Amino acid sequence: MSMVHRVGEAGAPFKGHRFWLGLVGLAFVFFAGLPERAKAEGDAPECPSMRIVDPAGGSELSLDALRARADAARAVFVGERHGIGAHVALGTCLFTPEMALAMEHFPRGRGVDGAVPQDSSSLFDTAEWEALGWPDRSIYLPLIERAVDLSAPVYGVDRPRRGDMTVEESDALLARAPDFGAQTEAVLADWVPEMIDNHCGLIDAQIAGHIARVQVEKDRFMALGILDALEAAPRVLYYAGKGHIRADRGVGALVRAARPDLPVLVIAAYTREEYEALVDPQALAARYDLVVIAGEMPEAERDACAGLREEMQGGQRREGQ
Repeated sequence: MSMVHRVGEAGAPFKGHRFWLGLVGLAFVFFAGLPERAKAEGDAPECPSMRIVDPAGGSELSLDALRARADAARAVFVGERHGIGAHVALGTCLFTPEMALAMEHFPRGRGVDGAVPQDSSSLFDTAEWEALGWPDRSIYLPLIERAVDLSAPVYGVDRPRRGDMTVEESDALLARAPDFGAQTEAVLADWVPEMIDNHCGLIDAQIAGHIARVQVEKDRFMALGILDALEAAPRVLYYAGKGHIRADRGVGALVRAARPDLPVLVIAAYTREEYEALVDPQALAARYDLVVIAGEMPEAERDACAGLREEMQGGQRREGQ
C-alpha cells in the first residue's frame, strides 16, 4: 500500500487546513475591502431616468454616448432647473474622480475655495447655506457627498455676496475674469427681452437691463472660478442654473473664448414640463451641446408667473406700508 500522501489529504491534515484557512482569510480581506476600493475608484452613481437629445438635429443619444462625450471633455457644464433632484443626480453621475467641483450655489469668499471637504454638513455650514436662499440642502446632498467620497476639491464660484469680500478684493477678481470685450453691449441687449420674458412681462426694460448686467457679472466670476479650478485639477464639473452655462452668451461662451483649446461640454437639464413647453427645441442648439430631459416640475412651480406676480405684488404692498 502506498504511503505517499498529497497535500490536503488525510496524511497531511494540518498543512491542508492551514492552506484553506489562508485562502478564506485572503478572501475575507479582499471582499471586505471592496466597498472602500469602489469608493476610491469612484464607481459612478446611477444616472436618473432621462432622455438625452442633441438639439442641433433632434436625435436621441444613449447613456453610453453621453458618458463618452463627457469623458472627452476637460470641463463638463451641467445646467439645472434649481431644486430638481433629477438634475442633481445627472451632475452626480457625471462627476468622476479626477474632477474638481465648481458650483454657482457657493459664492466666493464663503470658505468654499478649493478645499477638500471632510463631510457634507461642514461644507454647507461653512457657506451658511440656508442664508443663501437656495432650496433645501438635502436636494444637493448627493452631489456634495460624491465630492466628499472622491476627496474632490470644491470651488464656490459665484459673485461674492455683500460683506464676504472687500470691494477691492472683488474688483481684483473681476479684473482677472474673462469678458465679452467689444461684444458686451450686444450681449446685454440680447439678454433684455429674455429677462422680461423670464419675469413674465412684469418688469420693464430698465429693470431687465440691470438684471442682465448682474447676470453677466456673475457669469464672469464663474468663468474665472472654472479656469482657476482647472489650474488645480485635470478636469472640472461646473454645476449651475442652465441660464448661466450657455454657450452663446453665458459661462460657456466666456470659457471657450478664453481657452479655445479647452474641450468643453455644455449640458442643459430640463424637466419634462419645461421641455414640452418649448416652441422650438432646436433653437437650443446655439445655447447647449446636449439637452437632458429628466424629472418633473413641482406642482407649486407649474404656474411660475402666478407665483412671481403674487411675490411682486406683496413687495409693492410692503413698500407702500
